[in-house]
Amino acid sequence: MHERQFRRDSLLYLSQVISAEEYEKSASQFIQKKSGHQNTQNSISSTKIQISNLQQSVLDLELQFLQQKENQIISLKESIEAFLAQAYLWEQNYLLKSPFAGKVVFSKIWTNFQNLSAGDIVFTILPNEAKKEIVARASLPLVGSGKVKIGQKVNLKLNDYPFQEFGILQGSVQEISAVNDGENYTVLINLNQSLQTNYKLKIPFKQNMLASAEIITEDLPLVARFFNPIKSLFLNKQ
Repeated sequence: MHERQFRRDSLLYLSQVISAEEYEKSASQFIQKKSGHQNTQNSISSTKIQISNLQQSVLDLELQFLQQKENQIISLKESIEAFLAQAYLWEQNYLLKSPFAGKVVFSKIWTNFQNLSAGDIVFTILPNEAKKEIVARASLPLVGSGKVKIGQKVNLKLNDYPFQEFGILQGSVQEISAVNDGENYTVLINLNQSLQTNYKLKIPFKQNMLASAEIITEDLPLVARFFNPIKSLFLNKQ
């Protein structure tokens, strides 16, 4: 608009319609307007550059935030895993747990702040659910162990109850461990008549009852000496 006005004034000046003073005034106004327009364009360009820089800064900050968030999440997960690992170690080292509910029976007198060593028997659990089967745990020597099969009959002679007077408990091989401890396999024996002997006598249940076992193989009875035969494992039936 200002440029068209200046062109008209130029033509009028050349036609001597307007004076030189008026022409100079028009030229001065045109130069001022053109300069102001150029300044405005420069300001707009500068503002666009600033906006672009700010947008890039926002993207950089968002990326930095996401990276920090991911690092914090990873650090938190590692801290949780480390805590759970320490809690598990503490539980294994200091917490006494039972796989089933029952009554705690102490085998000897303990006092507060008494030190315990690994392997010490602190107490025994009498299970609440007495209807589950009683399973004896036996130690089977490596020699001749290949003759023992699942389902074979077993005669148990309790140390506390002489078999000549009370008879024997009868059971069957329920499970044989797949690996040995270097000297023995572990054998689980299911008591067919619970704690009733072949003399029809009911043996009172006690924890950690010891006995010897005769596993009836195809050849000769194989004798295995119990570590903790009737130990109140009360395993669930599979």
